[in-house]
Parts: sequence; structure tokens; C-alpha cells
Amino acid sequence: MSSDYRSGITGVKSYKCLVFLLILAYLSVFFIFSIFAAYCSLGIYYLTQDYYIREQCPESILWDYVLVSTILAGNKLSVYLLKNFTNVKFSFIKKINIASFFIEASLVTVGGFGLFDHNLACQYDNTNLWKFGIASFLLQIIYIFVATYKMLMDYAYGEPFKKRNIVPDIQINMDDFIMDNDVF
Repeated sequence: MSSDYRSGITGVKSYKCLVFLLILAYLSVFFIFSIFAAYCSLGIYYLTQDYYIREQCPESILWDYVLVSTILAGNKLSVYLLKNFTNVKFSFIKKINIASFFIEASLVTVGGFGLFDHNLACQYDNTNLWKFGIASFLLQIIYIFVATYKMLMDYAYGEPFKKRNIVPDIQINMDDFIMDNDVF
């Protein structure tokens, strides 16, 4: 197979370059899931370590906010997973993006009150749970901006064109292989 044929399909002239690009693509996915796992693990750890806050300061909703934020952390990945790893329709992905926007906006509203109320009601804010709550709050604000941008782009430009697959579709026939030491 000529290299001109391969570069016509993928746009990549060298097989080593294609392998390098595939490795980078899969490393980015691994990096995203590693950050997600670390976020959830830290949330669970801080929730268990600072459980006493519920008894010391029952008027605060900080512990509940961090619990819900940790449970719904996968919400931030839903649009990415649906877009890149499934064949669902574009309209469904738009609806999921809108739903995740409203979930995160409600979490930001509740979280803002929860963090501010915890600071006022309990007179201390130096716990790891409070710091994790601040980090979750900031992450949710960033996600709201990203989801808003995505909704505006979906509304303005509509469904994106289908991307070409970078993996070449090479036909392999069993006649091409020589099997000298056949066990059958």
C-alpha cells in the first residue's frame, strides 16, 4: 500500500506520526478520567474526615453540598462522553448539555449559599471540606461558562460536520497471510 493512499485518508504521511497522534489522543482521555477519579476520591475522603461538621454546625449545608457535588461530578463529563464515544443524535446531546447546565447552575446557587452560610453560622472556614467546597464551586462556575458557550455555538452553527476517522480503513484478507505452522 502506498504512502500516498494512507496520507489521503488520514492526512498523516508517516505511520509513526499517526501512532503518536493516537497515543496523545488516548492519553488525553486517560488524563480527563484520572482527574475525575481524583476529584471524586478527594470528595469522598473529605466527606468522611469532616463528618463531624454536621453535628457541630447543623445549620450549615456545606456537607450536603459537597456530597451532592461529588455524586453529580460525572455530569460534567456527560456531554464529552456522548459526543466522542457514542453515536447518539446531535439533538440529544444538546438536550443533555442544557440539562447539565441547569443542574450545575442550581448547584452553584446552593453551593454559594452553603459556603457563605457555613462561614457565617459556624465561625470557621479552615476545614478541608470547606476548601474542597470552594474548589467545587469554582469548577462548577467554569463549567457553567463552558456549557453556555457550547449552547450558544450549537444554537448559532447547528450540527457540526462529521469528522473523518484518523484510523485508516485497511482491508485485510486472510489470503495475504502465510500460515506455515498451522495447528489445524
